[in-house]
Formats: sequence, C-alpha cells, structure tokens
Amino acid sequence: MQPLDRVTTTEAAKLTGRSIDAVRAAIRRGSLSASNVRGHWLIESEAVIRWDKRTRRQPAYRRPSAHERSAEIIGIYYSVSAHELASLAGIHIGNARKHLTLLAQEGRVQRLEGDQWVLTVDQEQGVA
Repeated sequence: MQPLDRVTTTEAAKLTGRSIDAVRAAIRRGSLSASNVRGHWLIESEAVIRWDKRTRRQPAYRRPSAHERSAEIIGIYYSVSAHELASLAGIHIGNARKHLTLLAQEGRVQRLEGDQWVLTVDQEQGVA
C-alpha cells in the first residue's frame, strides 16, 4: 500500500462531507480503523469510503430561534402585548419587542390597537 492511500482525519472529513469530530468519534468507537503516527491519525482512504457508505448520517440539530418561541406563544394565547410576551417567554421586555419586530418584518404577526400582537392569517392556519 502506498502512503498516498492513507488520509488524515481532516482529509477524511473533507472526503465524506462529515465533521472532523464525526471521523474521530468513529475511530474511538472502532467503527473506523486508523493508525496513530506521531500524534496524527492516518486512515486508509478505502476504509473511509466504506465507513461513509455504511454509516448513517445524523441530521444536524437546529435549535429553534428565540423569536420562533415567541411566535409559538402568540399562537397559543392568540393575542399578547409585548409585556405579556416577555413574562410568558421569560425574556426581557426589550427582547420581546425585538422578537415582535422581527416577526412583523417576516409578515408573521401584526400589531393591533392597544399594543396587542396576533399571528397573521397564514400563520394561524399553520398553528391550528
């Protein structure tokens, strides 16, 4: 086997489109065999390709944005003021106002008289 047939963890990650942490975790678990040479993992490129084909990819976790949570609260309570939203969401009033502004710019909420905010018609249909 020629030295070019082996890749580093960084190269394995690029080759498979996975993170370096995923490659290192596979080595730790023993699902991807590698040799540690002078403090660097070297992996046979064919082994990397086989590992990539047989290993399921974990979907990336996407944490919901804070203003998404605010939209959910408005949907639950139908109509809220900025102060009510701050209290219900456990956030500062300034952040509640910012969330309402962002949601309004996205066309997801509208402001009524008396500082009350409601979901737009399209958003209400998605909640029901």
